Amino acid sequence: MSAIAGALIVGPVVLRLAHDHRTTPVQLGGTEAAAMVGLAGYLVAAAAGAGRLLLVAPLATFGIAAALVDVHERRLPNPLTGALTALTAVTLAIATLSSGDVEPAVRSGLAGLLVGGMAVLVKMISPRSIGWGDVKLLPATVAALAWSDPITLYRGVVAWVLLLLVTLAGWKLAHFGRDETVPYGPALVAGALGTLLVVT
Repeated sequence: MSAIAGALIVGPVVLRLAHDHRTTPVQLGGTEAAAMVGLAGYLVAAAAGAGRLLLVAPLATFGIAAALVDVHERRLPNPLTGALTALTAVTLAIATLSSGDVEPAVRSGLAGLLVGGMAVLVKMISPRSIGWGDVKLLPATVAALAWSDPITLYRGVVAWVLLLLVTLAGWKLAHFGRDETVPYGPALVAGALGTLLVVT
């Protein structure tokens, strides 16, 4: 039931968000739309089964929508990354209030601030190595990973490194120009979701 609910509710929301935040909106092909709807169904079912639906929901909606835009337009829209950050903070606050344990919230907040600050520093030192959208995407994804325990965050970082290397390799094999922006968003979102729902 949760998979069907995810496919029927979250899937269309993701597609609508991605469509509305593109510079030149286009209709997705049937295969791509079906894949997104199916992915949404799987994520909701997996998150519900793992007891992490509240934690995964913002990333599964706004994160995937932003990643879709990044694939097509090489940018992560501010409204989507901003909403992801805000909703992640809200869900973590709700989780903290319901559990009464502040340690995960402190760990998540510190990890998000630390990695976000490091990303800004990397951007300032080497502007072409990372986009501002990636910088804005990182704090929320790191906070979600750090919520469970430091090991989950470590595994997420390993997943990111592997997926980013694959992205770079694919970019070179596709013979895109050096001036083309590499879309890191999909790797960051996939690495976080994969770690939260598959690895742990």
